[in-house]
Amino acid sequence: AAAVDKLSSQDRRDNYRVDTMVRIRLRSVSPKRGSAAESPVAAFEELSLAAGRYRKELSNAGRAFVDRIVDTLESLTAAAAKSTPSHDWGASFEVEANVSAAGIGFDWSEELTIGSEVEVEFSFVGEGRGVPFTFVGEVRRSIARESGWNIGLAFQTLTQVSQQRLIRQIYDVQRLDLRGRSEKS
Repeated sequence: AAAVDKLSSQDRRDNYRVDTMVRIRLRSVSPKRGSAAESPVAAFEELSLAAGRYRKELSNAGRAFVDRIVDTLESLTAAAAKSTPSHDWGASFEVEANVSAAGIGFDWSEELTIGSEVEVEFSFVGEGRGVPFTFVGEVRRSIARESGWNIGLAFQTLTQVSQQRLIRQIYDVQRLDLRGRSEKS
C-alpha cells in the first residue's frame, strides 16, 4: 500500500484560507446576554447537525429531500438573522478579511486588547442567502497601523457545523477566484 502524504499544518492553513470581503460586526462578550442557543443561527446549526446524522441512513430520494429542507432552512435563517435586533452590536462594516478555518484577520478602527474576547458576526459579501457566522473570538493580534488596527481573532466557539460551512464557503471563494483568473488569461 502506498503511503499517503500528510499535509503539513502550513499546507492545511493555506488550503483553508482566503482573502475576501466580509460584512462584520463586533460586540463585547457579556455574561448577562441571552444564550447563543436563542439565536436563529444556533437553531439552524442544531437542525443541520441532526439532519447530517440521519441523512446517511436515508435512501437517495430521502437524502435529496433532507438537503432541500436544509437549503430552505438556511435561506430562512439568513433572513431571520438579518432581522434580529442589533441594539447591542456595533455597526456593521464591509472589510477585506483573511478568513481561515481557525480565525479571521482584518483592519479595524479600534484597538482590541490581546487576549480579550469579542463576539463576532460575519458573512461573505456577495453571498446572497448565507447564514452569518457567529462566534466568540480571542484577540491574538492587534497591531497599530496608520489607518487603525490590524486585528487577528482565533475562533473559540465556532461549532462543527459552522466550521464545515466556513470551509465550503472558503473553497467556493477560491474556486470563483481561480475561475476569474483563468478567464482573464
